[in-house]
Amino acid sequence: MERERRMLSGAGLGQEFWAEVVETTCFLVNRSPSSALEDKTPKEVWTSKKASLSHLRVLGCDAYVHVPMEKKTKLDSKSEKCIFIGYKDGLKGHKVWNPTTRKVVYNQDVVFRDVKDVIRHEVQPKEPEKIEFELKEEKSDSTAEEES
Repeated sequence: MERERRMLSGAGLGQEFWAEVVETTCFLVNRSPSSALEDKTPKEVWTSKKASLSHLRVLGCDAYVHVPMEKKTKLDSKSEKCIFIGYKDGLKGHKVWNPTTRKVVYNQDVVFRDVKDVIRHEVQPKEPEKIEFELKEEKSDSTAEEES
């Protein structure tokens, strides 16, 4: 459960998502090489096919789900912001949580905003401000008495 605890914490998700994180962990473990299987993945041994890893995303990243024409008016947004919470074995879609409706949705038509994109585009390092100090020497009482 340590892996799941770290994934929940790293994704910034609450404990109510523990079941989704356990399911996602199992999904990822089955697609990870194992020394016990001669560096093959359990999925590869079971199906005799190499698993594709191109669809993997960062747990907890922003996911924008397309809203179909039937469910929106002309001025409504074309997508809804959701949070990626995992995969579903056997489905091509992604498992996302919609915080507005508070529902889990499986959808294929999703655009992701991974952590690396957020870091690259939003958290640009700023130039440090230069602060100039001017030091003035003050005469102490003992030096003022000596001068007089």
